[in-house]
Amino acid sequence: MPPEAYSGLSSADIPKLIKKHGYNELPGKKKNSVLALLLSVLKEPMIALLVAAGFVYILLGEPQDAIMLSIMIFFIFTLTVYQERKTENAIGALKQLASPRALVIRDGIRVRIPGREVLPGDIVVLLEGDRIPADGFILEHSNLTVDESILTGESLPVSKSVWIGTGDPPRPGGKDLPVVFSGTLIVTGNGIMKAYATGAATQMGAIGKSLVSIGDEETLVHKETKKLVKLFAGIGIFLCILLVLVLGVTHGNWLEALLSGVSLSMSMLPEEFPVVLMIFFSLGAWRLSKKKVLVRNIPVVETLGAATVLCVDKTGTLTENRMELTDGVTLYGKTVKFRDRGQLDKKDPFHTLLTSASFASDGKAYDILDREILRTAGKIFGPWKPENDGWKKIKQYPISPAFLATTQYWKMDDIPGMDVFLKGAPETVLSVTDAGEAKRNEITELIKETSGKGLRILGVAAAHIDDSRMPEPQHIRYTFLGLLGFADPVRPEVPQAVAECYQAGLRVIMITGDYPGTAQNIAREIGLTNPERYITGSELHAMNHSELRERIKSTNIFARILPEQKLSIVNALKANSEIVAMTGDGVNDAPALKAAHIGISMGERGTDVAREASDIVLVTDNFIHIVEAIKTGRKI
Repeated sequence: MPPEAYSGLSSADIPKLIKKHGYNELPGKKKNSVLALLLSVLKEPMIALLVAAGFVYILLGEPQDAIMLSIMIFFIFTLTVYQERKTENAIGALKQLASPRALVIRDGIRVRIPGREVLPGDIVVLLEGDRIPADGFILEHSNLTVDESILTGESLPVSKSVWIGTGDPPRPGGKDLPVVFSGTLIVTGNGIMKAYATGAATQMGAIGKSLVSIGDEETLVHKETKKLVKLFAGIGIFLCILLVLVLGVTHGNWLEALLSGVSLSMSMLPEEFPVVLMIFFSLGAWRLSKKKVLVRNIPVVETLGAATVLCVDKTGTLTENRMELTDGVTLYGKTVKFRDRGQLDKKDPFHTLLTSASFASDGKAYDILDREILRTAGKIFGPWKPENDGWKKIKQYPISPAFLATTQYWKMDDIPGMDVFLKGAPETVLSVTDAGEAKRNEITELIKETSGKGLRILGVAAAHIDDSRMPEPQHIRYTFLGLLGFADPVRPEVPQAVAECYQAGLRVIMITGDYPGTAQNIAREIGLTNPERYITGSELHAMNHSELRERIKSTNIFARILPEQKLSIVNALKANSEIVAMTGDGVNDAPALKAAHIGISMGERGTDVAREASDIVLVTDNFIHIVEAIKTGRKI
């Protein structure tokens, strides 16, 4: 049905629904007041020690020492407030980078509203390039694919199906689900959905709420200072009581004995320790902010230097979270790396392969693979449009569930007939080619070999047909031209950063929702150790905690991992006495970020939930800054 056939919510119902469900936004962390910050500072064991020492100095009649300690406390408090406010302001600015709007149908009319005003029951029109504002059932769609990496970690878009009207909504992950999820991005196609969950009730909100059950991890300096305070307090109290008893019994002046005991215990208090520690950590946080690294929890600066394991989310952290055309493969296994090639001779089979793929791509589409094919062709061939050479597009068929390929019909001026160009799933393309059995077996082996490299594969074919008839794509016999391989490229700074981690004795573990083959390919490219060993999500699910603790000692790749399993990995490492740093940007990373000793989130593309759960925010999403932050922590 066209969108106009839906009436949507009534304007009269909106106030009631807002009162019932609230606005479509995640509950954020409230801004700490100055009083709350003061209390948090005073809770620090060593600061509490300074305050106690100041009171004792006043009782002993030494106001100069009490004033000096008060100045130190004020200085530490000022530094803490400044750093906290600076970080809150920066994160607040990052939240404003994206303010999605939604196209909804209300009272039978299409209106575009702020995403926070979407309510359960709203009929939402989904278009290419839109960010989905709520969790919803798909009422109808046309070739809809959605990038759900923010929730699942999978770098490739997933297809969708229509909701049949019954059953509970499934969780994110997998193809052909009849639902879409808040915060995900529409890559291709369009559709109409009915929102069933908004705000904290969405899948994104559910992960955010689960963070409440995870307690804040005490830093190493917290633990050490607690031990130190208890040790000195115990010794001081013991010696104070002993001295008071000895002097009181021997001299009979109990007041003088009490003052002497207190003076002795005060002489043992390490008042300088908290001042030095807090100043060093605050200055360290300030230095890191100069390197585009925001510290949300100042004591974690010291923990950075003690980190032994760095758990890294692959998509968007190690890689750029985009598809790049890297390989072209023709028959007999001949391969070309497009990223390394300049001009291609017109007689080169790879020239024909890339040109035909360009003819089968739509430059106006939002599809990331179409755009990447045309970008690569432009880089190799230079500025070129088929229309400028006399070509005219006659017809095109988009991808469909029944035929997983896109087809475009082109005609050249003054030349009889027309050319048809096809690209899509290799098995679909192969099924409509004119290859014999022997050739099909050869191509099938080529597909298996290429996909084993962890690449996203598209098959390309072409045919020439008569003008007088225009059969549908699946009824044409094509000539198979080859395969195109796409990869999510590794960030250029990552291999060097990984090498520096190993030189510093820091182990790196990659966690991804992608397939093992893709993960292993990335691991080899960045120089990860033991790339042949991996654990999948299904294997991890079958393990008990003890088995996971043992296997994780020698495994650095975790593939097809669900969000809740990331938390299990972090907990297993902590149980092995590792100091764990965890990076991530999606909502699915938030529980693990909070549970880790050091949670590191991405500022530019990271979600609000991930940033709130982390201790450190990388403003520029540059992986090398993690290494620099650890270096600074070790210096401190």
